Amino acid sequence: MKRKERFELIAIARKEKLNLIAEEVRKSLEVYPDLACKGGVKVIKQNTALIMMRARDSVEKEVFNLGEVLVSEVWVEVNGVLGYSLVLGDDIEKALAGAILDAVCELRHPLSEKIVNMLKEEKEYYEKERAKEWMRIKSTKVEFEVMAKR
Repeated sequence: MKRKERFELIAIARKEKLNLIAEEVRKSLEVYPDLACKGGVKVIKQNTALIMMRARDSVEKEVFNLGEVLVSEVWVEVNGVLGYSLVLGDDIEKALAGAILDAVCELRHPLSEKIVNMLKEEKEYYEKERAKEWMRIKSTKVEFEVMAKR
């Protein structure tokens, strides 16, 4: 799995799933004496920020700035390899778990395959939930006729 796809799947995955496997990863890592390291994971940077969310107009297909959204961002180091995660909302815990999983996949750790499989399952879950949500709101959709310009 490519890193870009992994970033996208971490962002949509449920926090509980990420935390569960991140804890398993922590237990499998060598623990360093450095006080900055926790379970073999060194947190380099963590913060929340506002970023501009962009969207595409469904009619003209032009990109526009929708507005600012709150995100949580974490950088970690695991055995000398950087991991990164950015998730919507004020959720440093989810971003930390995601960054750990990203670093571990880059390391080609024995748990990498398990992580990739979990992320694929989360993608399926997310798509099913979106389909259910669409079915709930579909009945409120309004059809507008576009008048021809004269």
